[in-house]
Amino acid sequence: DPCGRILYVLDTSADLQGKPRYWPVVGNFPAETFLASHLERGEDSLKVFNTANGIKTTVDITLPDQDTPAEIWNITVENQSDTPRAIKIVPYLEWVLNGGLHDRFHTQYARLFPEMEYVAGANAILAWQKSTKSMGILAVDVSPEGFLTSRMDFIGRAQSIWKPRILETLDFQEPRDTAGYPTFDPIGSLVV
Repeated sequence: DPCGRILYVLDTSADLQGKPRYWPVVGNFPAETFLASHLERGEDSLKVFNTANGIKTTVDITLPDQDTPAEIWNITVENQSDTPRAIKIVPYLEWVLNGGLHDRFHTQYARLFPEMEYVAGANAILAWQKSTKSMGILAVDVSPEGFLTSRMDFIGRAQSIWKPRILETLDFQEPRDTAGYPTFDPIGSLVV
C-alpha cells in the first residue's frame, strides 16, 4: 500500500445508522473507496478539506520555520448533522529515518533498526535511527487514548492500510512511558 502519512477520522458513536466507522482525510487513499479531500495551497500552509458522513474535517499544515524539518497539523472537526457524534482522530505515520543510500544496501532490513518509545509527558512517540542519528517524533497537544508503533499491530494479518484491524478493535497500547525498543516495520499512530 503506498502511503507514509494518513489521517483517519474515526466515529465511535453507538448508533452509526449505516455510516462508515472510519475514513481517511489525508493520504494516498483510493478515490473509488473514500470521498476525496480538497487541497488548497496558502501562502504559508497547505489546507486539506474533507466532508464525509456528516463530518467536515479541516487540516491546516504549516512549518514552524524554514529550517526545522517538522510539520504542525492543526485539525478542526465539525459535526454537520443534528445527531451527536463521538469522533476521534487517528494519525498514522510510517517512519523513514535513513537516506536512499542506506536503502540501496539494505532494502528490506534498514527499517529493522529504529528504536521506538512512548513519552507520556510529551504525548509523543519517538523513533531513533542509530545508524543515521535521525529522530522522528509524532506528538499531539493532548494526552491520547492510546498509541501503536508496529505496522502489523495496526493493519493486522491479511488486512490493508485502507481496512486496518486497529480501527475495528481499538486495541491501542495504553499511553504510558516505555523504554526504547527496536521495532520491525515501525510506524507511529495515536488515537485522540
